[in-house]
Amino acid sequence: MGASTTLNVYLPAELYREIAGEAKRRGKTKGGVVRERLAGSDPAGVTGSAIADLFGVADDLPADLSRKRDNALVDYGRDGLR
Repeated sequence: MGASTTLNVYLPAELYREIAGEAKRRGKTKGGVVRERLAGSDPAGVTGSAIADLFGVADDLPADLSRKRDNALVDYGRDGLR
C-alpha cells in the first residue's frame, strides 16, 4: 500500500456507529474498515464478477433493445421472475 497519511473526516453519528460496530464484530480498527470501504467503492475496480448474478437474467429480450426501447420491457417481471 505504500506510505500513509492522515485524513480527519467528520461523519454522521449513525455512520460512525455502523463503522464502529462493524470494526468490533470483525476485530478490526475503525480506520481499517473505512479503508476497506473506500477501496471497494472505486467504480474502476468493479469487475464482471461483482454483477455476475445479473448476467443472462433477461435473455428473452430483443437483440436490438438499445436501439428500440418502446414497449420491450412493459411485461418484464410480471411473472414474478427477474
